[in-house]
Amino acid sequence: MSALDILVAELKVCLLEQKEIQNKIDSKKSNLLMHLGPNQNYNKNGVLITSRSDYDYSRINIQKLRAELAKYLNSEFIEEIIKLSEVSVDMPGGIIVRLDD
Repeated sequence: MSALDILVAELKVCLLEQKEIQNKIDSKKSNLLMHLGPNQNYNKNGVLITSRSDYDYSRINIQKLRAELAKYLNSEFIEEIIKLSEVSVDMPGGIIVRLDD
């Protein structure tokens, strides 16, 4: 297994982990909205009360792996990988990538 194969495999694992973390965050938001009143689920600064630390950590790992992949791949190949994935912007500064089955 080449270094490139290992990096691609690690990226896929991180992307799947990020998707699971995003699902947990969405579930927490849903639970908050169900159990708290309409004005109680936000802190005094108007920020939704939920933890994004796991999500942010996962996103940082994916950015590092993509940077590492860029050392081995040309930009056309990276663009092709992105085309094969469905990309949606979930929040400012955050991207969720769903790999096709």
